Amino acid sequence: MDWDALGAIGELIGAVAVVASLVYLARQIRQNSSLVEQSAAAAQAQAAIVSAGHGAAAFRWLAGDPELTRIWFTGVAAADQLSEEELRRFDLLLVAQLIEIDANYALVRAGTLDPEIWAIWAGVLERWTRHPHFREIWQSGALRNFMTASLAARIDERCAAGDAAIEPASS
Repeated sequence: MDWDALGAIGELIGAVAVVASLVYLARQIRQNSSLVEQSAAAAQAQAAIVSAGHGAAAFRWLAGDPELTRIWFTGVAAADQLSEEELRRFDLLLVAQLIEIDANYALVRAGTLDPEIWAIWAGVLERWTRHPHFREIWQSGALRNFMTASLAARIDERCAAGDAAIEPASS
């Protein structure tokens, strides 16, 4: 065998090795993509479970305390009928709900929470933005300390727009 033949054999072996490497790499990328999709689906399912669990826990908490239940429903219907102490308790319940809404807002913006689940929380928030007591304490600035600036900006937009829905900001 001369050097030309050996060079040709070396090139052939090199070409086969490159093709084999590309096939292996393509297979690895496909497997990785599948794992990423599975991981994203699992994260979304976990976010839905957490979201539902927090909402349900709040209702169980209210249901377990008749006085808090009365304060909550009176505050929702007509906060001005609550005593000063009851109003403060109502405000704390409202803050707790806003913290939950903000956490869910962050999840939907990150693409982890199903938009249908966010729609439930957005509906709750839209009702709050029409509530006279909510608007009063929102305008005072007291609630802004309990949420992210991005959700606060969306609430400002909602309060200014009247009937516009609160949607996740485009990233």
